[in-house]
Amino acid sequence: MKLLLSLLLATQVLSSPAPAELEERQACNRDNVLRALLNPRNAVEATSFCRNYIPTTETITPTNAVTVTATTTSTVYSRYTPLISMAKAKRDVPPIPTFISQYPASRVSSACSCLSVTPLTRTTTLGTVTVTATRTIPALCNPTNFKQYQGAVDKRQPVQLQQVAGTTEQECCITCFNAKDCTIFQFRPDNPVAQGCEYYKGLSQTDDSNREDVCPLGVSQGSGLSSPQPGRLLYNYGPCLESAPLF
Repeated sequence: MKLLLSLLLATQVLSSPAPAELEERQACNRDNVLRALLNPRNAVEATSFCRNYIPTTETITPTNAVTVTATTTSTVYSRYTPLISMAKAKRDVPPIPTFISQYPASRVSSACSCLSVTPLTRTTTLGTVTVTATRTIPALCNPTNFKQYQGAVDKRQPVQLQQVAGTTEQECCITCFNAKDCTIFQFRPDNPVAQGCEYYKGLSQTDDSNREDVCPLGVSQGSGLSSPQPGRLLYNYGPCLESAPLF
């Protein structure tokens, strides 16, 4: 009698349906890995593991609207960093549970992808906040770098004068920095607003540099500005002269 009861209990455990969170998708191969994940005894650990092992979308539900009380703006001058290759960041992968650790990662990933795991959800209460807007400007365009130079040394030829709209010296500097291959800029309030910013753009290849992102044609070695004349509206550095104060 005891033996019969034990067999009946064992049969109930083995035939118990998997939790709703571990519902098996159609057209999947029910191999040993998938069966182990669907085993009710492993339900909690299997759900947590597969949810993090196979990326899913996290749903955030706000419970009320945001009330903005004030908006402030701050300016940050960013130092230029030469272009470098960045290795792709690796995603943190949770350790494989012991009950399927003997199987290769490819089979574990395949089995997890066969489960309809409920995406993560989170309810966030949003209240009154103060918004701070940050404007990032190249360090080259910090007004302390505007020395008003009279002369220039640059072996690159030819260059092309560009005239665009500009209302401040800093805005003209930012335009020059973003223009690619800009060597020199000059703010001209004596011009119409539509031509208030003048800058020179290199048109020919010169010496190689590590500023390919802003100076695709290179940077002339030894190039720079000379004879500063404070108080006058003369020339200032673009990013594509070697001695430009980018940092």
